[in-house]
Amino acid sequence: MLIYLGAPLQRQILTIFHYALQPGGLLFLGSSETCGPERDRFVPLNSRWKIYRRGEGLSGPLPLPLSSEQGGLSAPAESSLPPPPRTARSNDVGQQAQRLLLAQYTPPAVVVNAAGDILYVNGRTGRYLELPPGKVLVNIFEMVQEDLRYELPAAIRQASAERAETVRRNLRLTVGGGPVLLDLTVRPMGQAE
Repeated sequence: MLIYLGAPLQRQILTIFHYALQPGGLLFLGSSETCGPERDRFVPLNSRWKIYRRGEGLSGPLPLPLSSEQGGLSAPAESSLPPPPRTARSNDVGQQAQRLLLAQYTPPAVVVNAAGDILYVNGRTGRYLELPPGKVLVNIFEMVQEDLRYELPAAIRQASAERAETVRRNLRLTVGGGPVLLDLTVRPMGQAE
């Protein structure tokens, strides 16, 4: 996948890989990919199969959030995630990197039960869910925006009945006074792949 990205973003991603791998850890790249100018961080073990070993040097700070001015991914400006500690134990580094990347670059998601009660929230869902005045609610059917009031329950019922992913494409809703197209995906737990 690296071959489809520009050089600045490739360098940033390889920096993340260097940060996430333990010294001596292995990096496997695709058949058309190389470490490019990052060869001081990764030692080639097998150039035919594109297998590299992480160098022994210390990692610098993790380069998140990446900005579009740097030629990288754009992260939400209002992110309140703390920077990862530089002295993290090696077995925690992968979990920290995964948590940071998931928080920054995954779409908003809500885990609910069949009755619509919210069990877990990932990402910023404020564009689609709002707390109505009165009693505090934890039911997605009562919190969902008016534009999705019928589509969401129908998609959840269908996914639950069929035990399969259900997708409603190009749903129109109003966000911040403007029209937005949305793809709504409902996936039963256990269908994660």
